Amino acid sequence: MFLKKKVALLASVLVLNSWAGSSLAGIEQAHLTVRATLIPTSCKVEVNGGAPLDFGSDFSTSKTADLKIQCSNKALATISVNDDKKGGHTLENNQFVLVDSQDNKKGYFSIKLGNPDLPNDEIHAKFLVTSTDGKQNSQWERLSSPYLNPINSDGSNRYISLGTAASTFDSNNAQLAFDDLTVPLEIKVTADEGKVSEDENISGKATFTVMYT
Repeated sequence: MFLKKKVALLASVLVLNSWAGSSLAGIEQAHLTVRATLIPTSCKVEVNGGAPLDFGSDFSTSKTADLKIQCSNKALATISVNDDKKGGHTLENNQFVLVDSQDNKKGYFSIKLGNPDLPNDEIHAKFLVTSTDGKQNSQWERLSSPYLNPINSDGSNRYISLGTAASTFDSNNAQLAFDDLTVPLEIKVTADEGKVSEDENISGKATFTVMYT
């Protein structure tokens, strides 16, 4: 009996304390359930519609092409270009090598960047920026030259991205996310004087790489 009373008394005290506490203050709880679906971003990259640029025998003019990047969601993207024909050839800044069928250097071509176009973004001041390593946490700066340099060179503008700031004169540049970007390109070829024979075919190749998150 003693044990039973003690248990009964204890139970009574607990009930009393619970009732007394609820009369002094109330605690209400509500639950929030959050659900999300992660949709990985994918981007499509295209240069000149996938077609090669054929200069024929006229090296006196330049040709234009468009670099188009279209993503399923807004993404931060870094663009770089590899000179696939460079090999052991030494080039100056802004030069991509032109070679013959035996990989002998016969000239070079340059890639000049135009103003970026974003049809889905009319709010931000938009321009191209560059950094030394292309990483998101890097210091991005406005391009000092409109010419692109190969990633496998020592030149500047090896990594470029879309940038924005409070104005085009603001030094605090940052990458700007986008889902549709077009960058006009102007390509000009130059043959090394005295090294190209008549009817000789020379070619170059540049591979654009886009890293995005």
